[in-house]
Amino acid sequence: MFKAFTLIELLTVLAVIAILLTIVTSFAVNAVHQARATRVAMNLRNIKAAAESYISVEKPATQTSFDLNFLVSKSYLTSSHELAHYTLFATRNDEAYHVTITYSAIVDPVRLQSVLPGATVVQTGVIYSFVVPIWW
Repeated sequence: MFKAFTLIELLTVLAVIAILLTIVTSFAVNAVHQARATRVAMNLRNIKAAAESYISVEKPATQTSFDLNFLVSKSYLTSSHELAHYTLFATRNDEAYHVTITYSAIVDPVRLQSVLPGATVVQTGVIYSFVVPIWW
């Protein structure tokens, strides 16, 4: 007698595999979105740290503004393809530097704000602002 799987058994196994793939795919997509939000938050924090380091170390007396390219030229940041979506603009008044970092690519706003609560999500991307007091 020849033993083989019936058509019903094969279809049942395929259905179970399809259900498992659906579950695994949704977890993988969620992990990718979370990783992207975490990477953007890390980059925003690194750019913030570079701006704060520049201001604290150099203590610029006459410079009233600077941008991301300036921090790269001064070696406070390394140039990479990831910085293409970021812009930084810092202005100085008598008491502090007001720094604004923007990120212009797509990121999940809820996930980003869970990792970096100070970030503000707008139509055009993400805005992260902070103030560095002039203490010297």
